[in-house]
Amino acid sequence: MNDTRGGFEGNFNSPSPLLSEASCCELMVHALPSGVVALDRDGIVLTANPAAERFLGLPAESLRRGVSFWSFWQTVPFRDMVEELWGAGQTVSRREVTLEQGDRIQILGASASFLMAAGRPEGVILIFTDLTRVRELETVAETNRQLAQIGELTAGVAHELRNPLGVIGGMAELIVRRSSGQPAIEEPARGIVAEVRHMERLIAHFLDFAKPFALEVRRCSVEEVAERAAKLVEPVAAKAGVAVRLEKTQVAAPVSADEARLAQALCNLVQNAVDATPAGEEVLVRFGVTEEEAFFQVFDRGPGVRVPKGRNIFAPFFSSKEGGTGLGLPIAMRIANAHGGRITYTNLPDRGACFELRIPAGAPRSPEIFPEMPEP
Repeated sequence: MNDTRGGFEGNFNSPSPLLSEASCCELMVHALPSGVVALDRDGIVLTANPAAERFLGLPAESLRRGVSFWSFWQTVPFRDMVEELWGAGQTVSRREVTLEQGDRIQILGASASFLMAAGRPEGVILIFTDLTRVRELETVAETNRQLAQIGELTAGVAHELRNPLGVIGGMAELIVRRSSGQPAIEEPARGIVAEVRHMERLIAHFLDFAKPFALEVRRCSVEEVAERAAKLVEPVAAKAGVAVRLEKTQVAAPVSADEARLAQALCNLVQNAVDATPAGEEVLVRFGVTEEEAFFQVFDRGPGVRVPKGRNIFAPFFSSKEGGTGLGLPIAMRIANAHGGRITYTNLPDRGACFELRIPAGAPRSPEIFPEMPEP
C-alpha cells in the first residue's frame, strides 16, 4: 500500500536504494549549521561542509578533499587544539578560537575529537560554530549591568559634589577677575576654574550615561539631526581649527526617532572626530536614508583607532584621549541601541577613521534605553 503523506508517494518502510549509508552521512554533515572538518593524521582534509568554509571566510570548495588544512591563515589557531588532542588522547571541547583580520574579529567555539577507524584514531574531526554575536550580546548585557551599578553611585556623587564644585568654581572665577595683572595669583586660579569645569563635565557625563530615559519619538529629518549635531560641536571645532562639513548622499526622507537624543549621539561622534583631526583639516559627516535605515558616517583625519587586544572601545570609561571621560561613545551606543540601531567603526586605508551610526527608518524597536536582549 502506498503512503501519500505530505503529498509524496512511496513505500516509507523501505530505504531508498539511491541513498547508501555513506551518502546519508555525507548529506547530514553538509546540512549541519555548524562547521565540520575531518582531517587525516597529516592535516589533510578528508571532508568539510559549507558551514566550515563560511565560518572561516573561505571561498566555496576551498576545503576540498586532499588540501592541507594548515595552508590557510584562518586555520592556524586550530593547530594547538589538534596537538593537544593527540597529546592528551581525549576530546578537546568548548574552546574559543579568535580570528583577526584588520579590524574584524571573529570568535568561534570549537571542539576536536578523534576520527576512529577499526578502533584506532586515524584522524581528527573539528566542529565549530560562530560565537561572535553571542559575545557581542554578552558585552551589551555586561554594560547594562554596569549601568545599574553606576546609576546608584552617580545619584550620590551628583548630590555630594555638584554644589561644592559650583562654589569652588565661582570663588576661583572671582579671584581671576580680581587678580588681573597678578600672574602669581591669576594663573593658579584659572587652573582651578579649568579643573572644576572638567569635573562638572565628568559628572554630567556620568548622569547622562547612568540614568534611564525613554525616547520621545516623532517624525524628523536626518538633515536636521546632522545640522543640530554640527551646531552643538561648532564651538569645539572652531577652537580646534577644524571644519565640519555635512554631505547629504541620498534622499533624506523623514524617519521615526528622538531627534534630540540622536543629535546628541551624532554630536559625540563628531566631537571625537574633531579631537582626532589636526588643525586646518576637516571632518566629513555624510548622511542619508535608504528604504530600511537612516545612516550617519563621520570621517576624521586622525591616526585611526588603535584598541588594545581584548578591550572594547564602546565599554564605559575606556578612552585613549588625554582628559577623556570614556563615556562619549558608550552614551552614543546606548542611544543607537535604544533606537534599535548600532554604531560601527573602521580605519580608512590612507588616514583617519570612519564611525557609522545606523538606525531603522521606521519606529524604534523599543522606547526603553535598556531594550530586551534577543536570544543568542
